[in-house]
Amino acid sequence: MVRWPLLMLLISTAVIAVEDELSLEDTLGGFDAIEEEELAVEGALGGFDDELAPGTDLFINDVLGGFDDKAENTVADFDGSVHEKHGMDLRGHWITGSSWNVAGDSPTSDRLTRLSTKLWLEVENEIGDGWKFHGEGFLRYDFAYEINGRDQYTDGVLDTYESDEEIGEFWVRGSLTPELDLKVGRQIVVWGQSDYLRVNDVINPIDLREPGLVDIETLRRPVGMVKGDYYSGPWRLTAMFIPENRSNLSAPCGSEYSLAGVAIQCDAIPVDTLEDGLDDAEYAFSAMGRFSGWDLSFYGGRLNHGMPYIDRTGSSNIIKNARVNHLGGAVNIAEGSWLWKGEVALFDDLRYFNTGTAEKSRLDLLLGGEYRGITDTTISFEVLRRHINSYDSSLASGTDYVDENSWQSVFAYNRDLYSETLHFKGVLLRNGSSLDEGGYLRLSAQYDLDDEWSATGGGIWYDAAKYPPNWGDNDRLFVEVRRDF
Repeated sequence: MVRWPLLMLLISTAVIAVEDELSLEDTLGGFDAIEEEELAVEGALGGFDDELAPGTDLFINDVLGGFDDKAENTVADFDGSVHEKHGMDLRGHWITGSSWNVAGDSPTSDRLTRLSTKLWLEVENEIGDGWKFHGEGFLRYDFAYEINGRDQYTDGVLDTYESDEEIGEFWVRGSLTPELDLKVGRQIVVWGQSDYLRVNDVINPIDLREPGLVDIETLRRPVGMVKGDYYSGPWRLTAMFIPENRSNLSAPCGSEYSLAGVAIQCDAIPVDTLEDGLDDAEYAFSAMGRFSGWDLSFYGGRLNHGMPYIDRTGSSNIIKNARVNHLGGAVNIAEGSWLWKGEVALFDDLRYFNTGTAEKSRLDLLLGGEYRGITDTTISFEVLRRHINSYDSSLASGTDYVDENSWQSVFAYNRDLYSETLHFKGVLLRNGSSLDEGGYLRLSAQYDLDDEWSATGGGIWYDAAKYPPNWGDNDRLFVEVRRDF
């Protein structure tokens, strides 16, 4: 079990040693500016997960009046017109972090819950004729389980939390014509406007192993697909064929974060795993228009739903994932110091644990806004309502635990201090139409020691929810040190 931590320490030491021999300009190769733009991907451009079409006479400042750092264009920073690069570029970061359970009456109170180290590497290379290759991946190991005693944990917990490695985004991209781009490989596509609550953001599965500890933007898992983007005036039309099936990462049996339905999963019911290839492939389409001061998006797809259900039609029960239809839309409107956002989504052919073969539909509606009228400060809110049509009372019991109408609200505060070297963030999530059905509060502060080193500290406090699981025993304090190179 020691091979992963030793390997990671050797790799990270070697990388840092090599980096110390290089000048900052040679090492970063302009990536400081790229990373700042990469953080700007999550809101105001609503679905632009790729660069603007060549020659498009639209600029973020003109469109969103100062909200350019909320753009949803996840890869605009790789546009050669923004930053000329030649040859292979390597960058990455190394993170060591720890957390402690501080939930008073919890049986695991005052226990070390995480002491992990993670090495993340990214490589990018121009391969000629306007085509580009990008690859990334990570190794992670958590020492907390050895320190606490591995015999205290189930095999599922050790397999899920102690160590993992993954190839992240891994793609080749280029232009077939001036109006048509092609991108092939593992990638992340962000639909919608929300930063904290998922409505149309359904293309990529997410990591649910430690809910609430980080924002959605760091939780998405890339999937293999073929994606084409066609540009016409202010519109971008996108088609996706997704043959790789990856599931949400959920807390296993025995975990402090076990989700609703985990009792079913512990009973060794057979699982019909989705296969990669044509039979279970997903299809998705979107249309995104950018105009002066606002943008508009439409989405549709035939997708594999992330939450499982039990198929009881055969001689034995089998856990499956429903095949659902999705239609949605999103809008962003910039008005003075405000950015208003809205999303709507309709899901059809949903199935639940307690309804068997009965198919349901659900309508999700989100409204939100951001205020940036205070220097170096962003105040935001989002309110989401989910409504299940033809509701069955059995859904409120057993492993489903969903009401006919369910509400979630998020209030967030971000502020930069001391010449943008100290970054304070607070996120409050509440469930229920009256904000009285549980949630959490997360507070954190990040201090940039220099261009390479940063340190983060904070805590998360859970409030017991209306339905299981109850995460109220999981309050945590956490610290983290990061080195970028």
